[in-house]
Amino acid sequence: MKFSCGILIPCGMASDDRPASGFVPGIFSRSKTARQGRRALPCDHGVIPCIRACQFRSEGLIPLGHLSQPTFNMKKTRTVIIGAGGIARHHLKGILQTPRRASVVALVEPHNGSAEAAIGMVVEAGRKAPIRTASWKEFLKSDVKADTALICTPHNLHYQNVRDALKAGLDVLVEKPMVITTGDALRLKRLAARSTGILSIAFNGSHSPGIRKARELIAAGRIGEIIAVNAYIHQRWIKGFSDSWRLKPEISGGGFLFDTGSHMVNTTLDLVDDDVREMLVRWNHHGAPVELNAAIAGSTKGGILFTMLGVGENIQCKSQITVFGTRGQIQTCAWGKFLRMKTNERNDFKDVKLKLGVPVWDTFLQTRDGKLDNPCPVDKGVRFARFMDLARKSAESGEVVRAR
Repeated sequence: MKFSCGILIPCGMASDDRPASGFVPGIFSRSKTARQGRRALPCDHGVIPCIRACQFRSEGLIPLGHLSQPTFNMKKTRTVIIGAGGIARHHLKGILQTPRRASVVALVEPHNGSAEAAIGMVVEAGRKAPIRTASWKEFLKSDVKADTALICTPHNLHYQNVRDALKAGLDVLVEKPMVITTGDALRLKRLAARSTGILSIAFNGSHSPGIRKARELIAAGRIGEIIAVNAYIHQRWIKGFSDSWRLKPEISGGGFLFDTGSHMVNTTLDLVDDDVREMLVRWNHHGAPVELNAAIAGSTKGGILFTMLGVGENIQCKSQITVFGTRGQIQTCAWGKFLRMKTNERNDFKDVKLKLGVPVWDTFLQTRDGKLDNPCPVDKGVRFARFMDLARKSAESGEVVRAR
């Protein structure tokens, strides 16, 4: 990327201290040696553009001196989808709603049925059919250029898929959970810090306007100091996935709490904005190889009490989360589909107006465009992995466990 002042920003370093531009020469057209930043930074010279390659993932920035605005071409985001199952096709609907901003150029999927269903959706929408390969290596051998990767594979493949996409210099949106283990989560955190690409996790709650607004209201003190949070989520989960890889712990990493229930866990932690100190977990399998129902009680390091209930042998797919403050309450759900609040001045809940129906894909594009801070970065993937490690330890031991 060239700047009118003639300065070219050095490339970011990727895994094994190799330049990110060296992973896939000639395949990805966007420059790996300089990535445009997400917002302007005031400095002694006024306002300078921030360069993403020189941007710490902790949101720290390295001032580079006074640069004039970069000149670049605003092109449609070209996306490769890795894994074309049901959740991928759900995201695909969001992509097809933004034809001027994004296109699907490739599909990596070994199973014919899933691949044909996804390609059929693209063609039916009047778009050009993406190429289809059975593996990532095959995709890299093609001459198709991409800017982003949408990863929707089984959980145990997420680490390798995200790692490969970041090494190739792509921005990545990965389905929840980011990875299965805390070790893999920390490895991706280190890689993301060296990469020039964005890594965002597709937790609907974090990406939703509802949860962002709830966090704003809490931060503004509208319900006072948070004392406690109560959350529940239920679904006819076991019936829907009776023959699925989700019931194989070596692939899924866990059961209902690790799958649909993960939305409840992530959103609750988003709202309290604090690390877990201790928890006690009881769960049961009822003959299944993974947990189906779970009850959790615990506290955060700041002293906030929380309870969570996940029931995978129930009906429908519903959730509610209530945040109790010293001066009021906020209610929402795991996905941020609604938001209501009541305070000392009101005896009943009042709905907070929201822009509903915003796809996760849309907020991902807004993040790439610099309009939003990353709503679900790698740190939240690490946080969830650590939470689940504590949950397993407590459920298996039958005792209260404490975070280190």
